[in-house]
Amino acid sequence: MKSERSPAVHASPKDASASHMGQPSRVRASVVIPTYNRKAPLARLLESLARQTLRREELEVVVVDDGSDEDATAVVAPFADALQVSVLRQENAGVAVARQNGVLRAVGPVIVFLDDDMRVREDFVARHLAVHEEGPGRVVMGELTPDPGIHEMPLFERFYAHILSRKAREISVTGTFEGHDVYTGNLSLPRELFLRVGGFDPAFWLEDAELGVRLEQAGARFVFSRAAAAVHGSDHTSLERWLARNVKDGRDWVRLMRRHPAALRASPWRHLTAANPLARPFFAAALAFPDGAPVLARLVYRGAQGAEAVGLDRVAVAATTVVYGVQYFVGVRRETGTLRDVLRAYLAYRGALRARCGARAA
Repeated sequence: MKSERSPAVHASPKDASASHMGQPSRVRASVVIPTYNRKAPLARLLESLARQTLRREELEVVVVDDGSDEDATAVVAPFADALQVSVLRQENAGVAVARQNGVLRAVGPVIVFLDDDMRVREDFVARHLAVHEEGPGRVVMGELTPDPGIHEMPLFERFYAHILSRKAREISVTGTFEGHDVYTGNLSLPRELFLRVGGFDPAFWLEDAELGVRLEQAGARFVFSRAAAAVHGSDHTSLERWLARNVKDGRDWVRLMRRHPAALRASPWRHLTAANPLARPFFAAALAFPDGAPVLARLVYRGAQGAEAVGLDRVAVAATTVVYGVQYFVGVRRETGTLRDVLRAYLAYRGALRARCGARAA
C-alpha cells in the first residue's frame, strides 16, 4: 500500500533513525509495539492508544512488524489521523530484535513497550510519564490485569494470569521490584538508559529479564505502577506450545546466571529451595529424568483439569504450578548438563547464598 497519507515506514532502523536528525520534536513518549500475525489485537490496542490524554504531537507509536504473513500497514493506516504512527517491517527475527529496532526508530525521550495483545486506559501513557517526571533513571513496570474473558481461556493461561496477579500484589507492597522481575509487556524507561546498557540481547529467550539485570547493575530505579495498568488479552490456546515455553524458561535462566553470576536472586535454583515440599519430588524427578518428565507433566495437567472440573480451583492452580515447574526443571537440566553438573551447580548456589548472608551479617 502506497499513499501520501500512509503511516508506513519500510526502512532499516538505521535509516529511519537518521531521518529525524536535526528535526525538533515535541514527542514526550514513544510506544513501541512488536507484532506478528495479530491483526485484530493490534487494532484494538491502537484504538485505545488513539484515545490517550496526551496531545497527538506528544505521542509517537512505532509498530514493528516481525515478518507477519500480511503487512501490518493495513491495520495501522486507519489510525494515521489520530496518532503519529509508523510501521517498521522486518524479516522474522523475534521480539527482542523487533523491540530493539523500534527503539532505534523512535524519537521520544521515554520508551513505552507494549505487547500487541494489550489494551490500555486513556491516561495510560500519562501515568507512565508522571512517574518519570518524579526523577531520572526510572524503569516503570505497569500492572498486567487479565482480560474479563480469561475464564474462557485454557487452564494454563488462567494459571499465568493468577501468577501475574499474585506477583502484582507482592510488588505493590513496596512499589518496586528487582531486575530479573522485568517484563516488557508493559514497561517504560528513558531511551538513553536503554541504549546505554546495550538494549536487548536477542540471544536470550528471556530477553526482558536479562535486560532488567543489566538495568539494575546500571543503577536504575525500578517503580511498579498499578495506575499504569494494561489489560492482557492473550490468545494462547496451545498446551504443547505452553509446555515448550516452560522448558525454554528453565534453559534461559541457567544461561542468564552464567552471564550474570552475581545475580543470585535470578538463579533457577531459587525455585527449588522455595517450592512447596510436596512439589519438590516432582521437580527432582524432572532434574533426574528429563526425558521422561514431560509424560509426568501431562499426567499432572490432566489431574489439574479434573480438579477444576469439580470446582477445586485452588488445587487446579497448585497442580498447574507443578506442571510448569516440571517442564522448567527439564530445561534447567538440559542446559546444565549431567546430573553431576546439576548437583554441583545447586551446591554452588547454596554456598554462594551462605557466603552472601555471612557477609551481610558481618
